[in-house]
Amino acid sequence: MRRTRRAVVDRRRFLRLAAGSGVGLLALACGAPSGAPAGGSGGTSGAAPAATSPPAAGGALAHWRHAEPSAIFESAFRHMGVHKGFAREAGLDVEIQHLTSGTTIIKGLVAGEYDSADIGSSPVYPAIEGGAEIKILASFTPGLFYAFYVRPDIQSVRDLAGKPIGTNDPGALLYQLAQAALEAQGLDPSQVEYANVGGSPAIFQAVVAGKVAGGVSGVEWLREAERSGQAKPLFFLNQTLPRFMRQTFITSERVIRERPEELTRWLAAYARGHRYGLDHKDETVQLASELTGVTDLDNFNWTFDWYVENNIVDPNFRVPPESIDYMQDLGIRLGGQRTKLPYERIVNPTFRERALALIGEYQPGASG
Repeated sequence: MRRTRRAVVDRRRFLRLAAGSGVGLLALACGAPSGAPAGGSGGTSGAAPAATSPPAAGGALAHWRHAEPSAIFESAFRHMGVHKGFAREAGLDVEIQHLTSGTTIIKGLVAGEYDSADIGSSPVYPAIEGGAEIKILASFTPGLFYAFYVRPDIQSVRDLAGKPIGTNDPGALLYQLAQAALEAQGLDPSQVEYANVGGSPAIFQAVVAGKVAGGVSGVEWLREAERSGQAKPLFFLNQTLPRFMRQTFITSERVIRERPEELTRWLAAYARGHRYGLDHKDETVQLASELTGVTDLDNFNWTFDWYVENNIVDPNFRVPPESIDYMQDLGIRLGGQRTKLPYERIVNPTFRERALALIGEYQPGASG
């Protein structure tokens, strides 16, 4: 991720989408370029998609429901495909809904309430292990853009022992990030208390208000932390957890079987939106502001640059096997997963291949 907004393909509008928080529905259309994708190989369960044809000119748009967590700065990238009309070009009327928890989104995806989602990967592995018929198709924002914020009196990780840490649902992305980061910094994760306060923006506000001693939240709050004097970054997670794969684009086996062509077109349009956002900073920042309600564009401009410098966005949306291995090993070590699953049980690479056949590899500045 709310409010209806259209995706912007400009660098400036891209920044606008990535920094706020908000919940609601976004009914937007975004599309992929026309042309049929070349055949791709799939090594996953579920029917492989047939070659994708462009939508018929003047035909009715197919409704598509996409879910993601609470709106933050990078939501601008995820909305851009709709905002710029790429989804509509692909014959899709896309509705984007924001929820506070990835675990809640997975339940909705399994129940057929959503057709696809972009969520933290942490709850995906135990859900599949438990029998959920879902698959990872891509990862557009694998990099960690988080800081571990703490109250001003906290001087080291050891000072957090016995104190409340703000997170969201147990097993969700921010919960696992807090555990993994504390462990990597030398503190047993069981030595702190976990308070479910909501998504990334809510966690930062809980730290500022003194409701919790610390928590994981986005780098877009760094300047606000400095201004308020009520929070500070203790460390940055992209440095502490360099192998962590954060966000994943997922869908259900039902959608793979029943709507493969539309799924391919949506994935290609979604990728076009991310690429447009990278190439048009001003549009991205403006869209992030609209989605989150944050009006400090200077802060979002800084955040956009930080994203680019730290390779937070992957415009070729890869899902490396070694990243899946690391995430499963981490989940097993932290107690969220029992056994390690084969790659093909978790990932369906076919749709990424077909989307790339439509739009090609990313070339900076070529998105228009």
